[in-house]
Amino acid sequence: MQEWKEIIIMKSNTIKLFTVSIVMAYALLVVGSVMAQDATAPAAAPAAATAAVESKAPPMPPPLELRKTGVVSVTKDASGKITSIKLVVTSYDIILDEGSKPLESMDGQKVRVTGTFSMQDTRRCFTVKNVEPVADASVPAAKPAAAPAAPAQ
Repeated sequence: MQEWKEIIIMKSNTIKLFTVSIVMAYALLVVGSVMAQDATAPAAAPAAATAAVESKAPPMPPPLELRKTGVVSVTKDASGKITSIKLVVTSYDIILDEGSKPLESMDGQKVRVTGTFSMQDTRRCFTVKNVEPVADASVPAAKPAAAPAAPAQ
């Protein structure tokens, strides 16, 4: 009878150990997945604050890199200071900075500009990175001289 009590106690201890092992494995699985989510989630403001910010304005896409060809239009005030530069294609306001300096002396010329487009209030703005003059297609190119005709025989 003593032997049976020992066997039953051993079995109950084994069952307890097995149950504790299953609970520990489950706990590790849950904690591990939570830690993995925390590691991949960006550090951000609480969800309520983020939702409030997102409802105010839509996120802005990165600036677009464009190449536009058009005519430069420089506007000066009474003292001769340049107040604005426009690239007349569909009319972009050129941002006045170091990139726009080459355009200051190109009023009325056709150019190709490379840069980034952005909207500022209701204005279509263009920040210039590179400027290339373009040959005006309205001026006909010189025709090459015709080859002399072969003598008649």
